[in-house]
Amino acid sequence: MRLEQQDVADAACGESALEYPDDDPVQPLGEDEAPDLIAEAGSESVPEEPPPPPLPIRVLLVDDHVMVRDGLGALLRGDPSVELIGVAGDGDEAVRMSEELEPDVVVLDVCMPGMNGIEAAARIRALSAGVRVIALSAHGDQSFVQQMAAAGATGFVQKDQSVEDLLDAIRQVKLGEAFFSRAPEPAEEAGFNRLSARERALLEAMARNSALRNIAEDMGISTKTVDTYRRRIMKKLGFTTPDELLRYVTALGVGVGVGARAHRSETGV
Repeated sequence: MRLEQQDVADAACGESALEYPDDDPVQPLGEDEAPDLIAEAGSESVPEEPPPPPLPIRVLLVDDHVMVRDGLGALLRGDPSVELIGVAGDGDEAVRMSEELEPDVVVLDVCMPGMNGIEAAARIRALSAGVRVIALSAHGDQSFVQQMAAAGATGFVQKDQSVEDLLDAIRQVKLGEAFFSRAPEPAEEAGFNRLSARERALLEAMARNSALRNIAEDMGISTKTVDTYRRRIMKKLGFTTPDELLRYVTALGVGVGVGARAHRSETGV
């Protein structure tokens, strides 16, 4: 009798109660499947943090015109990618403030009284090779572009271009790229670098007084010789008329004959 009762119990709790049908969707996990599911669950539960926003580009603006400094400064302050850390009105102030403030980019007017932008750019780059310089000029003549490039500028923007162009230039030079509205010539082909010492001296004399007779007296030569030198300079710099040369000399002022090459030989940069 006990055997019959045991048989009934075995039948009620037999193998059929422990078997899974073939179409049952719930199956036990294999050993190699469980870690994958745990890893997926863990990755979903920890959201990735967004990268921090880039720091604004620290810019020093240099121009001898108050209206340009105020107007352009206001536009630069309105762009979140730029931090205007200072403004300067001449080359000497630009060099001093660049050393004090350590900007990422200096936007530098080419033609200023006293120390012009070419000499200021060379001095700023001598102080810190990491500072990027963008030339800002009303003149797009190749001589201006070439001399600023020789002084270490990696950007050149004309004042008749848009503010967006200037902002693009600031962003590009900060990344180590170049931005030139007009590409500079190779240094060995640049007209200014082919000027003789005498021709550079004549440019200096022209900056002090443009009258042919006064230049001749200043240099101790005849007016005919002055005219000969002037024609040679015009050819080397790519000017076709004396007025173009005079505009160039007047814009850069005293120091026009020094140029970036001579300054680098003095400073070692």
